[in-house]
Amino acid sequence: MTESNTEKKISFHRKPSFYIKAGVSLLLLSVIYASVSWKPLLSRLESVSLQGVLTLIVLYCAGQFLSALKWNVFISSVGMERPFSSVLRAYFFGMFVNVFGFGTLGGDLARSLAIRPAKGERAPAVATVIAYRIHGLCVLLAIGVSSLIILRPPGLEPLYRTLVTGGILGLLALCLGWWLGPRLLERFLPKDKKWASTVFRLVSAFPRERGQILKASLISFVFHNIQLAMHLVMAKELLAPLTPAEIYAAVPFVNIGSSVPISIMGVGVREGLYAVLFSPLGVPTEISVAFGALWVLVTTLVSAFGAVAITPEMRREVESEAGSPVEGTISLDGNCPTM
Repeated sequence: MTESNTEKKISFHRKPSFYIKAGVSLLLLSVIYASVSWKPLLSRLESVSLQGVLTLIVLYCAGQFLSALKWNVFISSVGMERPFSSVLRAYFFGMFVNVFGFGTLGGDLARSLAIRPAKGERAPAVATVIAYRIHGLCVLLAIGVSSLIILRPPGLEPLYRTLVTGGILGLLALCLGWWLGPRLLERFLPKDKKWASTVFRLVSAFPRERGQILKASLISFVFHNIQLAMHLVMAKELLAPLTPAEIYAAVPFVNIGSSVPISIMGVGVREGLYAVLFSPLGVPTEISVAFGALWVLVTTLVSAFGAVAITPEMRREVESEAGSPVEGTISLDGNCPTM
């Protein structure tokens, strides 16, 4: 497949999979909300202070700033030098599409086009987002597994072996794929073929230089700790009986599970995982569901700021590739939360 053909595959129109994922989210939410008492749930949400919401918004914005900084590392790895202000705008534009286009995939494609890649750079631009996501998943798995092994909260003992084993196997698979995948492609792909050069450029979005990986990993580590700090704030606001050790051991697996592309933005899956992992820790289902509702509220409010980031140049670039107006962001497809 040539690069031009690859780029033509980039489409922002909803596919049947979108409606399947929407159905999964609605089904899971229906089951979850049918199992809770509304009065305690609303009471917990009403207990959240304005100061608490503002704190969550500030922390989430800080995390997204770091995410843009990390994405810039991957952009530079394919030789696409951009001012950080442009990368930050593109990132927030993608956040806007993530929420108001109902998913991450559409937002990732939109932000990769919003940095205005030149002809021949569009496929690598999309690849930088894929590499950014996979790397983030690796770091999150490492945090989750390490926290479980070191802290080992008694309440999660029944799930301990499953979570640790699954986490280690997932981390090993991703790391091996990151290091060996590009080497295998470089070794066996015919270098004299035109399409092979495109593949090599896509592979370059997965940096192997130690300095780049360490920089991206450090940024990602701080980012995920900010998201865990958000859960500490939410636990305090919702009066959840959770210790910092329990949050560090459980929440990474909630974020990992909600990134699986079976629902819209992880909605429904996230709430279900909060309930499954928080219940052994003595957290009522109503509070677990309140965690999910508060998370959606904060991400929606912050992502709305992305509308300000849209420039005429971004609009023209995305519309020219997507074949549909940016105003119709709800026509974009996607599936997983920010990582």
